[in-house]
Amino acid sequence: MQALETQDFPKTDFEVIVIDDGSTDGTADYLQKYRGSLQLKPVINGENLGRARSRNLGIDAAQGELIVFLDADTEPAHQDFLQLHWAAQSTGRKVAVGLRKFHPEFKKTGIMRYLEKRGGAKYPPGSDLPGRYFVSCNASLPKAVLIEEGGFDPRLLHYGGEDLELGHRLSLRLPLRSLPSALCWHRHYRQLSEVLRVTEVFGEYSLPFIFHRHPELMKQLSFENINIKNTRDLFIKFICIKPIFSLVKLLVKFDFMPLCIYNYLIFRSYREGYLRSLKVCKSKESSK
Repeated sequence: MQALETQDFPKTDFEVIVIDDGSTDGTADYLQKYRGSLQLKPVINGENLGRARSRNLGIDAAQGELIVFLDADTEPAHQDFLQLHWAAQSTGRKVAVGLRKFHPEFKKTGIMRYLEKRGGAKYPPGSDLPGRYFVSCNASLPKAVLIEEGGFDPRLLHYGGEDLELGHRLSLRLPLRSLPSALCWHRHYRQLSEVLRVTEVFGEYSLPFIFHRHPELMKQLSFENINIKNTRDLFIKFICIKPIFSLVKLLVKFDFMPLCIYNYLIFRSYREGYLRSLKVCKSKESSK
């Protein structure tokens, strides 16, 4: 809250909507008793509804014309954060994607350094971004567009899928522009094992739904030839076998591997989860 209370944007010109998605740590009570300087509007879910449905409730509750998304573990790094998003939107309707880095108090692991450099962070300021680089941890866009698009797809229940799917739809309507000056601190220490675990779950549960709804994304994410037996794909299949994957994971513990190795680890985890989903589908079809 403090990072928003100290923004140099007029307090009367923005509201803060916080969605408590069934927490049990006293957050709901804190939000309801808040008497600070912000125009705070809590949305309290009696049960956990998931990221997509919760964000949609926040969108519906918003009164302003512009939505700025922040995650619960993300805070503006500087006092001009809201001003920067406002200025970006004042030059025409767009999706402005800010930058997120891990808080300086953390000693960064290799995977944390990699996560800071992926996605929109690879692009210069003002660059056009592909829809898959939309992130709801730090982004702004007109509320009207979100409403017209139906918001996040509530059928996506696992981590990350709702951003990718909505980002693709938004990119068909508005430009996505890099806004790295709108910096946020990420207060979530990340270990490689955690990242690979959620990535594999994403591949198993979210990617099948996303590819079914948007088959054109298979090519963008290098999944279009996953069942074709050509030289390239046989090579990918070979380097993704478990012994090689386990060896690379072991090597990165020494923290000297180039960032491209993390690309391999992330892709392999997506792929492993997605292949598992295909096996489940085949098994169900054969049992009918």
